[in-house]
Amino acid sequence: MKKPKKINKLKKIKKVKSKSNYISFYENFENKENENFIKAEITREYIKKTLKFREADVLQINIKYPVFSVASKSNTMTAITAMITKKINDFYDSAVRSFMNFCEKKLYKSAAMEFLLSRNAGDYQEFKPFGAVITFETPYTTEYTEQNSVCSVCAVCRNGFLCVCLDINIYSGKGRGNVIRKTQIWNLTNGELYSPKRIINFNKHTKKIICEYICTIMERRIKKGEERYINADAPSVCRQNVYKHLSIDNLYLAGNGYAFSFPQGTVAPRDCGIVDFVVPESVLNSMNL
Repeated sequence: MKKPKKINKLKKIKKVKSKSNYISFYENFENKENENFIKAEITREYIKKTLKFREADVLQINIKYPVFSVASKSNTMTAITAMITKKINDFYDSAVRSFMNFCEKKLYKSAAMEFLLSRNAGDYQEFKPFGAVITFETPYTTEYTEQNSVCSVCAVCRNGFLCVCLDINIYSGKGRGNVIRKTQIWNLTNGELYSPKRIINFNKHTKKIICEYICTIMERRIKKGEERYINADAPSVCRQNVYKHLSIDNLYLAGNGYAFSFPQGTVAPRDCGIVDFVVPESVLNSMNL
């Protein structure tokens, strides 16, 4: 099999490469006895660009996105890991290109129009540039080995999964906008992108148990004065609010369980940003799903 071509990098955009970060379930890659396992090396790439209109800064773009190198100690896995690497990187390369296209056309037009309106209103000095930001985190990564155990709730939770959380924020100069989180769960054994619905059996019973667990965490934090939540002084209303906004689409894998994100302004004040709760694997296992 021919060696895959090198992945095309984004052209005409200045990028700064940072030091690679190894996120691994095992502490030492070289000392792992089993050779048939896969892991991911993650490099952070940066794109910073300022768009001008009539010599004024009207839009600032700041993107941090992942570039992966999937590897295995086994030489027989080289072609497979190369295919998986390309598949994952093509996904994020396409996402960044699409976002840049949106910023440079539609968002830039809106920013330029806002600039003209502010100048015509006589407050030219008060105009502040629009912003478009993407950041990411990798909260969960494991290697894959045939010896890994399988739990009763998630038949694939220990079989080499990589989770990426992309946070997108688009705002005008007048406000900070809303942060939207997009989560991807990758199977490192075949490069398949998994829907959260394939991770756990999320039915009404499951949702109720998870909701109760999250509310218990919230009550504990409220008593300690650690966090602020909407309707914190009315537990029943607060519980209804959590249940309403608890969605399987906002699930991602965390190191010690399953995490659920709540968008800004849903269960906590907007200035608290996205709120996350981790439900331990043991809680779901106790449901005998």
